Amino acid sequence: MKGYYCGAAYADLDNDGDLDVVMNVLNGPAELLQNNAPKKNYLSISFKGDGSNTFGIGTKAICISKGNR
Repeated sequence: MKGYYCGAAYADLDNDGDLDVVMNVLNGPAELLQNNAPKKNYLSISFKGDGSNTFGIGTKAICISKGNR
């Protein structure tokens, strides 16, 4: 992975639930780094607001596990 990198994007490209990385390489093709980490527990949260705030912008979610935030 030699070269000069000038940008990156994170997305779940293979739809397996974990984020993969695409990096922009100067004067070369983009590099794709697939996340092959083993599956672990995860939390999925979605918010729905009232009125015109349909995405719940400004909502806070606090996760506590075994007394830790």
